[in-house]
Amino acid sequence: MESMPGVRCLFRILIHCLVMLCCLGVAMGHVGFENTTEIRIQPERMRVVVRMAVALTWLLKVTAGGEVLPLQMSEAGFNDEGAAEFTLDYDRPAKGPVRVEALFFKVMGPLDSGTISVFDESLRPASEGDEPMKGKVIVSADPALDFHLPGDAVLGVCGGNIMPEPPGLGRYFLLGIEHILTGYDHLLFLFALVVACRGVRPMLIIVTAFTLAHSITLALAAMKIVTLPSQWVESFIALSIIFVGVENVFLKVEPKRRAVLTFAFGLVHGLGFANVLRDIGLGSNGHSIFGPLISFNLGVETGQLALVAIVLPILIKLRKRPRFEKYAVPVMSVAVILMGSVWLFERVRGGL
Repeated sequence: MESMPGVRCLFRILIHCLVMLCCLGVAMGHVGFENTTEIRIQPERMRVVVRMAVALTWLLKVTAGGEVLPLQMSEAGFNDEGAAEFTLDYDRPAKGPVRVEALFFKVMGPLDSGTISVFDESLRPASEGDEPMKGKVIVSADPALDFHLPGDAVLGVCGGNIMPEPPGLGRYFLLGIEHILTGYDHLLFLFALVVACRGVRPMLIIVTAFTLAHSITLALAAMKIVTLPSQWVESFIALSIIFVGVENVFLKVEPKRRAVLTFAFGLVHGLGFANVLRDIGLGSNGHSIFGPLISFNLGVETGQLALVAIVLPILIKLRKRPRFEKYAVPVMSVAVILMGSVWLFERVRGGL
């Protein structure tokens, strides 16, 4: 028979993990990349918008035709999520190619990543949902993006416009792993589901339903068959977390009903995953989306299964104690409700 100290130790570990998840979520939630760079090409100038967690703008280098472009104007502020946002203006160069090096990534960890996206604002300002003319996932080993200005006559060996090479499939796989491991709202939703399961089989059914659902809408959104404003998606994700937490506390959880509910909410979470691929312009410039899409999804599933493999044995052991379901599950579910409510408030407020 298992010793009581051993069970208490497992319970403490689970509680600590939940608290850490909630604390990280207050600051970060999951709304795409924390570090992004956008280049907006306007009629009289070229504007670079940098969003990052720390003020390292002096480590950004912009060149055109090999010459360093002088910074003309800069603005600093905070976006709706509270992250620092810097706007840097440069004179629009007469000719390219243009190279933007996010050198601040060289002082970050090897697993940190972000995006650089180029938007053509020659005729109108870019708005949410617009595709970049070029995008790239950047890491410390490769933090630069090269591009040509709209209208530049750049010919390849066989004639026609040069199409930039997309990131390798391995990069998309790692991006998927990073996305799920830092997607605290997705993780909290999954945790709220499995913590109320009364056996291994219901847990596996829940995880499978969530996986199938978000894989479907991830593919549909990547192919632009289904599109919704990101604020709606992120707000509904927060609402799904609250709903599951409330059900854990006040309603009897029926396995079949919970599986259907997980699948329905998983469809929305898949649209949240797709926002990341949209940020880097997946499928733009004529490149195939299928290889990157599959690699990204495999990365998401790999990260998700790794976490489930860690949490599942702990839950199985704790489930053997009646007090766990009677006291611990409601307490943890209330914490889930509170965290989901914070996210919902932040995301709804961001659109007001």
